[in-house]
Amino acid sequence: MAEAFREPGFEGASLSILSKATGLREGSLYNFFPGGKEEMMEAVVADIDQCVDCH
Repeated sequence: MAEAFREPGFEGASLSILSKATGLREGSLYNFFPGGKEEMMEAVVADIDQCVDCH
Protein backbone atom coordinates (compact mmCIF):
# COMPACT_ATOMS: atom_id res chain seq x y z
CA MET A 1 0.00 0.00 0.00
CA ALA A 2 2.97 2.32 0.52
CA GLU A 3 3.46 2.58 -3.24
CA ALA A 4 -0.09 3.88 -3.60
CA PHE A 5 0.81 6.85 -1.41
CA ARG A 6 4.35 7.40 -2.68
CA GLU A 7 3.72 8.62 -6.22
CA PRO A 8 0.55 10.74 -5.84
CA GLY A 9 1.11 11.69 -2.19
CA PHE A 10 -1.50 11.51 0.54
CA GLU A 11 -3.96 13.90 -1.08
CA GLY A 12 -3.64 12.29 -4.51
CA ALA A 13 -4.00 8.71 -3.30
CA SER A 14 -7.63 8.09 -4.16
CA LEU A 15 -9.60 5.12 -2.90
CA SER A 16 -9.46 3.78 -6.43
CA ILE A 17 -5.65 3.83 -6.37
CA LEU A 18 -5.57 2.28 -2.90
CA SER A 19 -8.07 -0.36 -3.96
CA LYS A 20 -5.95 -1.36 -6.96
CA ALA A 21 -2.78 -1.42 -4.84
CA THR A 22 -4.29 -3.73 -2.24
CA GLY A 23 -6.59 -5.81 -4.41
CA LEU A 24 -9.49 -4.92 -2.12
CA ARG A 25 -12.74 -3.25 -3.07
CA GLU A 26 -13.15 0.30 -1.81
CA GLY A 27 -15.84 -0.81 0.66
CA SER A 28 -13.52 -3.50 2.01
CA LEU A 29 -10.84 -0.91 2.65
CA TYR A 30 -13.22 0.86 5.03
CA ASN A 31 -13.96 -2.46 6.76
CA PHE A 32 -10.25 -2.90 7.46
CA PHE A 33 -9.56 0.81 7.98
CA PRO A 34 -12.71 2.52 9.32
CA GLY A 35 -10.64 5.68 9.88
CA GLY A 36 -10.21 6.06 6.11
CA LYS A 37 -7.04 7.20 4.38
CA GLU A 38 -5.60 8.58 7.59
CA GLU A 39 -5.70 5.16 9.22
CA MET A 40 -4.31 3.54 6.07
CA MET A 41 -1.39 5.94 6.07
CA GLU A 42 -0.79 5.30 9.77
CA ALA A 43 -0.59 1.56 9.01
CA VAL A 44 1.92 2.20 6.22
CA VAL A 45 4.09 4.38 8.46
CA ALA A 46 3.92 1.82 11.29
CA ASP A 47 4.97 -0.92 8.88
CA ILE A 48 7.91 1.16 7.65
CA ASP A 49 8.92 2.00 11.23
CA GLN A 50 8.82 -1.68 12.15
CA CYS A 51 10.96 -2.56 9.14
CA VAL A 52 13.52 0.13 9.98
CA ASP A 53 13.68 -1.06 13.59
CA CYS A 54 14.51 -4.58 12.39
CA HIS A 55 17.68 -3.43 10.67
